[in-house]
Amino acid sequence: MPYAQCHYPFSITPEEFKERFPADFIAEGLDQTRGWFYTLVVLGTCVFNQNPFKNLIVNGLVLNADGQKMSKSKQNYTPPMEIIEKEGADAVRLYLVSSQLVRAEPLRFKDEGVREMIRDVFLPWYNAYRFFIQNANRYEAAHQCLYKFDPSSIRASTNFMDRWIVAASQNLIKTVRFEMENYRLYTVVPALLKFLNDLTNWYVKLNRKRLKETDPVDTKLALDILFDSLLNVTLLMAPYTPFITELIYQNLSRGLPEGSSQKQDSVHYVRIPQFSQDLLNPEIEASISRMQTIIELCRKVRDVKKIPLKTPVNEVKIIHRHSHYLDSLAPLIPYIKEELNCFNITFELERPENVSLTAVPNNAVLGGRLKKQFNKEFRDTINNLPSNLIEEYEVNKRIEILGVAIEEGEIFVRRAYKGENPDLGAAGDNDVIVVVDCKMNEELLLVGTAREFANHVQKLRKSSGLQVEDDIVLYFSQAGPYYGKLLEDKGELIRGILKIPILPLSQKEDDQIFIAKEEIQHEEEKLEFSSGPYYGKLL
Repeated sequence: MPYAQCHYPFSITPEEFKERFPADFIAEGLDQTRGWFYTLVVLGTCVFNQNPFKNLIVNGLVLNADGQKMSKSKQNYTPPMEIIEKEGADAVRLYLVSSQLVRAEPLRFKDEGVREMIRDVFLPWYNAYRFFIQNANRYEAAHQCLYKFDPSSIRASTNFMDRWIVAASQNLIKTVRFEMENYRLYTVVPALLKFLNDLTNWYVKLNRKRLKETDPVDTKLALDILFDSLLNVTLLMAPYTPFITELIYQNLSRGLPEGSSQKQDSVHYVRIPQFSQDLLNPEIEASISRMQTIIELCRKVRDVKKIPLKTPVNEVKIIHRHSHYLDSLAPLIPYIKEELNCFNITFELERPENVSLTAVPNNAVLGGRLKKQFNKEFRDTINNLPSNLIEEYEVNKRIEILGVAIEEGEIFVRRAYKGENPDLGAAGDNDVIVVVDCKMNEELLLVGTAREFANHVQKLRKSSGLQVEDDIVLYFSQAGPYYGKLLEDKGELIRGILKIPILPLSQKEDDQIFIAKEEIQHEEEKLEFSSGPYYGKLL
């Protein structure tokens, strides 16, 4: 390759050889740098005075878990077929192509890494696909018709989250096509995995209610958007994970309209989709990225303050130096409230009174550029820069220190919240700061307990093998003061989450049987609850 495969110069004419030479790409391991790679270049230079390939793909070497060379005689690794039989070929493939191997760096192969790929990628991906199928089936049952994807929905939906995932999907297609055309596999797989995370952990999670048919028209739109996203990522993932994508595609393709070019016998017969320029929306993608950052920062505050996610907080304040940043979050307030479990979201512009700024030198960059000039005095000057000069640097991307021009990226700006109220918790990423009101009261704690109680029931329902559509009733034993108040004050909230009747045990019908039982406890007080089939009209 590219000589021997066509038996040059004996079995091919010069004109035919010119069409094949140089090769579009060659691929081999790093150990061939002084072997095959070198030989090809020598031959190409000597015979044709030309490099014999346009692109070179080099993979690193796979070592065992201890960093040693794999050896059949030492048997210091798990046999590949054993891992494939146990974990699946797709998991092994994705583990390898998402590792540093594709950057020509060595990999210590660990079986646990393959299992992590199943847990972190394949299970959420498959669960999102299964969630779509369940809700598509529910839609078909409710409307007595087969689900068919309507491509016009992609442009028809005005829902912010729909527009985001469509834009992210189109951007993913654009990225994958561009990077693969330039043979940069190491940038493609991370982009695919990030999209899968966005789809499963953000879009599906924040749109569960819409997808479960609250409004028929809106539900069909949401189903179409999820279908399009799942289909696109399945087509893009097919070269890397050929088996699970075939499984998913065979079912999804039944929802494609007749005559669609994407309706083929196999996912591997479908061409990689083209992106639509008019559906790209960097502003919406930036807004969602900001929302994700804020939610993750608030979760860190909850962890530090030991506030469970089910327990609501009264207020979250978001502080940033630019008003357009805060304005971009306004359409997302309902999602932020829901995900953070808080009652109020407020925005505040960064001011010297609420945020302190400090500068830190980028030692690696400045040290490499300035050498001996990057001394203690220079570092101390940067560390003690006043706020007004730091702000000037952020605006102009440039500042002069001791006669030296400092460019963008050579200084890190750190931000910290100035408040000292013990009831507040703050976190930031040196761009945005979130401040969480962590003060608890009886109402907040009671709402938290109600949601924990509903969560217990949902887990009991799942462990009992019940389906979402199964009609059940929940009975509770005689409640003490705490749980009595919970059921009286927050009964509507619990029923709204569970969508099932909740009745005292004394109202149980004689012919009803218990499907499952469980007990919860608050301090010394206990409450037993049981579930059974419900024969009446759902409340």
